[in-house]
Amino acid sequence: MAGLPGILLIVALVLVSGVIAYVGDVVGRRMGRKRLSLFGLRPRHTAIVISVVAGMLITVMTLMVAMAVSQNVKDGFLRVEQMKQRQADLARQISELNESMSEIEQARRAAEGELQQRQSELDRGKRMLEEVSAELDATQGELKDASEQLKNAERVMAEAMSTRWQLEREIVELQQDLESLRAQRDIGITLERSTPIILGVGQPIDWELVDGGRSEEAIREDLDIFVARLDEHARSAGARPLPESESAIVIRKPVLDADSQSLVFVSEEQVLQAIAERIHENSGGVIVRAFSVFNTHPGEPVRVDFELFHNRLVFRRGEALAQALVDGRESEPALMGALLALLREEVSPRARAHNVMPRPNPSSPTALGSSGGTVGDITIEELFAVVARLRALNGLARVTAVVAADTWTIGPLEVDLLVAPAEAPPSG
Repeated sequence: MAGLPGILLIVALVLVSGVIAYVGDVVGRRMGRKRLSLFGLRPRHTAIVISVVAGMLITVMTLMVAMAVSQNVKDGFLRVEQMKQRQADLARQISELNESMSEIEQARRAAEGELQQRQSELDRGKRMLEEVSAELDATQGELKDASEQLKNAERVMAEAMSTRWQLEREIVELQQDLESLRAQRDIGITLERSTPIILGVGQPIDWELVDGGRSEEAIREDLDIFVARLDEHARSAGARPLPESESAIVIRKPVLDADSQSLVFVSEEQVLQAIAERIHENSGGVIVRAFSVFNTHPGEPVRVDFELFHNRLVFRRGEALAQALVDGRESEPALMGALLALLREEVSPRARAHNVMPRPNPSSPTALGSSGGTVGDITIEELFAVVARLRALNGLARVTAVVAADTWTIGPLEVDLLVAPAEAPPSG
């Protein structure tokens, strides 16, 4: 149904056409009655021209009114070719869009097929994930049970190790008691053993500083070198291997088996491996000291056991250890005796109280120690030089023993003796 603007346009065109036709008819009749002419034409022809012009005016006025009232009519008359071209372009674009829509539809269908396939794979993956998750939950439960069992086993192992070391200490004490009983027995027998003892019970033989925190293999190499050196020390002291052995030291030891409650012998390999494991667990330096378990006579192998110590800084360089007042007017032997007394009675006990390790030296006594081991290092030449300084003062002097270099547990403790007149303030 036409809209109100269209109806009004039609009504307006009809009215304008009617008015023009009426005006043309009136003008034509009047010119015909009055026998008027235009442009020299006959009156009859003039009436025809008037009628034709009126018809043309009707058409022109109709078009003008239509174009004035409706933009669509104006565009239809003036832009018809452009609109045809536009229509052709739109038709071509519609065709291209239809083709694109067809391709998109095909792609959509292919994508839907691919999506269905991926959805199917996803469903399978979800099912597999659920199965794996169920297996993982079961495995975690088993792992938790295994972890609890491992903790229990570690606790039992720790208790067993504690018991083991306690039993080993008791065995050592029993062995010492056994050696004492053997010595008492030897006194009572008719034929006494007349050979000397080259190494006594508990006497240190040698020591080795091993860096902890490394691999057990590297630590074992250091321990093997240390054991070879112990064998050389034992042979130089007069020890000899058993006929079935090549080493003059015996490291295997008896321990109490927790299961059978009987004594079993641990091999040298097991002893050294246990030491390597303990050193591996420490990050700093560890001192491994070897000592004789029994009294050893010439021609016998030395039974050896080991002690482990942490190597810590004990004294710093320049630290004063002890002081003594000495009269430089005394004789040189008296001055030497006073210096030795200072070293043995003051310096050496303080060093031992701070756990400075004595250096094994079973053959010759030294200034700061005894025949069982030395605690510090000072040469005879240095002692004579101190005696000379005291004699030069020729009066009461203060002798101060100071640490010559930073000293660790492993030693050696190097000592300098500083001499100053007794009136001078104490050094240190």
